[in-house]
Amino acid sequence: MRSIASMCAVAGLAIAGSASASVITTFSYSDLNGSYSPINAMTGTFSAVAANTASFQTGGDVSRTAAPGGTAQFDTGFMSLGTSADMQITLSVVKTGLLEGTGSGTLVITDIDGDTITADIDGLWQSPGFGVVFFSGLMSNVYFHDNGAADGTFNGVNGSFDMDMPGNPPYLGAFSQLYIRFGGGFFASAFTGQTVSADGQIVPAPGALALVGVAGLMARRRRA
Repeated sequence: MRSIASMCAVAGLAIAGSASASVITTFSYSDLNGSYSPINAMTGTFSAVAANTASFQTGGDVSRTAAPGGTAQFDTGFMSLGTSADMQITLSVVKTGLLEGTGSGTLVITDIDGDTITADIDGLWQSPGFGVVFFSGLMSNVYFHDNGAADGTFNGVNGSFDMDMPGNPPYLGAFSQLYIRFGGGFFASAFTGQTVSADGQIVPAPGALALVGVAGLMARRRRA
């Protein structure tokens, strides 16, 4: 547990030290619908998706922090509006200890006319206990796809921003996720209907070399 926590701290320092000045995009979503499907006692698949039901009214935003800025806002309950807007996260779960594990997968954020931000995710699952479960990871192969009206704009329900980002893709970034499931253990059994929040920051590759080093450290830890 201490070694995994140390790596997360190193990742945080690397991001803060070398990438904070060059963050080009951030995103934040709340009230995602989380579920877990075990494959066996030690592995399974976790997903968190946008929803609009009596229990889940997902909301979020994606912001361009690089000049000239702009925010694509996805108001609470945006999934009921009949647009293409969506948020989907899929992560593997490989338990390596009582309250820790590794995970990898993908993220897809979709705007109202079908444009997407996609990323591969690789990181660590951790729990301090009491049903609290964190995922902290690195994003790689981050791309902005102009799939919709080919207008070069990522459009929210309210607001938008120019998808022509500084630097050259693929971009890198940091990703974090949290859910609290009292009495559920650490991926002890299948579940669905779990409230999940997720956040991320995207940086251009030249400003994120430290993240690459941390990703290598994590890969070596998994092979050990």
